[in-house]
Amino acid sequence: MTRKLNSPYIIEAYNYNDEKNEYTLEYANGGTLADYIRDNNTKLAMKERLKLIGQLFSAFIYIHEKEMLHRDISYHNVLIHHFDEMWTVLKVSDFGLVKIPESSLTSKDSSVKGSLNDPDLTKVGFANYEVRHEIYALTQVVNFILCGKKHGNGIYNKSEAVKEFLLKGLAADIDARFSSVKEMAAAFSRLKHELLI
Repeated sequence: MTRKLNSPYIIEAYNYNDEKNEYTLEYANGGTLADYIRDNNTKLAMKERLKLIGQLFSAFIYIHEKEMLHRDISYHNVLIHHFDEMWTVLKVSDFGLVKIPESSLTSKDSSVKGSLNDPDLTKVGFANYEVRHEIYALTQVVNFILCGKKHGNGIYNKSEAVKEFLLKGLAADIDARFSSVKEMAAAFSRLKHELLI
């Protein structure tokens, strides 16, 4: 599935070796998002954080337009690549749990996988994973980029409007969440001025 994707914000799969059951993938020289934020959190300007979040949204808008759901969004499955140390690009990786329309690869009894998944999935089942579950995980990554905190350690709170945005993405009621990444990105775009003050 990764070979069908062509975006600067998605890790490129060059080939697959059937005998060894392994891929040759594009190399991301900046490590994981978890490493990058950990090492740079105190010196990373908000402008740079906003660029990364914009790239994250672009990646998932593209993935969803291809009618795929990643299902394993995490701080470790988003990689960083630096170009001559002047330009940093975020790249989504690890499509091992990807869900495509009409796929029968996930049985109704499949256990929930992924580190940032919605607790609701334990009730509805991993086979019923949908875009609003993806929104839940993405919101956690956005929060992490904004403040370097993982969801259990708190959310960005320097702006009430941004906090409300994050709480909407993390809402316990799935119907209260954003219905698409496009909607989520548009809502976030309206908040940028608050983050750059």
